[in-house]
Amino acid sequence: MWRAVCVLILGVAVALMIGCGGSDDPPAGTESKTAHLYQASPGAPTSIRMGWARDSVPDPSSIVAWFVYRGSYYGLLAEPQNLIDAIGAQDLRVYEDAGNAASLNYSTNFSYTRRDNPEQGSIDATYTRPPLIQVSTLQVDPPSALSQPSAPQGPVTYFVAPAPVKPSAGSATVDATNAAFQWSTSTGADEYMIRIYDNYSVTGNPVVQSPIVRPGGTVGVWTYTTGGGNGALRGSQYYYWVVCARKSGEVTPTCGEESGWVKSSVRQFMTAPTPPGIP
Repeated sequence: MWRAVCVLILGVAVALMIGCGGSDDPPAGTESKTAHLYQASPGAPTSIRMGWARDSVPDPSSIVAWFVYRGSYYGLLAEPQNLIDAIGAQDLRVYEDAGNAASLNYSTNFSYTRRDNPEQGSIDATYTRPPLIQVSTLQVDPPSALSQPSAPQGPVTYFVAPAPVKPSAGSATVDATNAAFQWSTSTGADEYMIRIYDNYSVTGNPVVQSPIVRPGGTVGVWTYTTGGGNGALRGSQYYYWVVCARKSGEVTPTCGEESGWVKSSVRQFMTAPTPPGIP
């Protein structure tokens, strides 16, 4: 796996079997937005997702395989030492880099036509991740079958979802007028938001939403009070809260179908009964 935080640039190239004229056909563009941090649901593991517009990819029927490159610097080069994956597919619209591939051994043969004569081509790709250095190799025969790479996508700062701490799961004595929320920050993220919902699926508009919080250390804290313009909690009610995180200045993350934040796992709490008013 990557370090707790890593700024990454990604790119792709394809191997083409018709005419082996791949050098003029790089994939380009994106499906929806450039490479970004993605998680399937709140609390799920994060990965880096990138995609391509349908009309920017060479004819899928001519594609043998896709090659993915990763680096931590601008000007990423599609060179073997940066290779992290090979996918034997003709049509690939979205790629997710979870950073957990320990090794790769991909080999295949393909047929193509050169000057009306049938020919045989081959691909051999390997990737290993020893403790200190990445070792990758890529051999495509004939070399002209390998396309130019796409333009690099990124940078993306990889980080995991933050961890909610307080109120603890199942708390039943949370003050509906003054409640402190605490979480463990994620190395790499610098902006956070607390959202409180009245449903476990944490969908729709939150009942309470904090302003953006920028903690200076490993612990984040935000205190809800009534009258703060953040929404209102009621006594003796169940609520569900998540911590949202992102890296400022980068493409916003996506959680499921919602764009904007990486989300922690969902925590439930119950507010204490509200004291009766003064007669």
